[in-house]
Amino acid sequence: MNESLSSAPHPGGTAQTERLVTIAALKQGARILEIGSGRRETLRCLNARGYNCTGVEADPSCCDGKEVLYWQSGTLPFAAGTFDAVLMECSLSCVEDRDGVLAECWRVLKETGLLLITDLIARGERGGLLLAADYRELLIREGFYIVYDEDRTADLIQLAGELLFARGTAGLDAFTGMTKEERVRIRPGYHL
Repeated sequence: MNESLSSAPHPGGTAQTERLVTIAALKQGARILEIGSGRRETLRCLNARGYNCTGVEADPSCCDGKEVLYWQSGTLPFAAGTFDAVLMECSLSCVEDRDGVLAECWRVLKETGLLLITDLIARGERGGLLLAADYRELLIREGFYIVYDEDRTADLIQLAGELLFARGTAGLDAFTGMTKEERVRIRPGYHL
């Protein structure tokens, strides 16, 4: 996705986020780090529900130095074992050093911490995205266990339709960072 995460919605919206946190059985008060916080929609949603959320974002215009910190890559600005969960919604697919980001997630998670990811996947040619099997391999290589995996491509299709209706083809191209031809070849999907 080429469009800044700060202005991009994610499939399923905050209802999908709430569902993911429910599946993870996180207790109120849990410390959650969101990587790719954008305009703080998820942070506001989860903080309003009693979680203790902090975010990092690569777009400096979205950072306030308190709730959302600026971070692009390298060492996350938190001590080891700080968080009960790290949440990445449509953000891991946007980084080049996925191994490095996942290593940092591992470092800042508590021993019993959870990594919660929702992201775009390729269902055809890769075109910069990973296949679902590639994601599984990457997570296992970085030491994570996969306890839940669900295809939510229907949410992506619904969002694509809404974007197409509201912004036309140019809006859909901007959101996905792909032309229509590339979308046909890559066949993007969406997974929890």
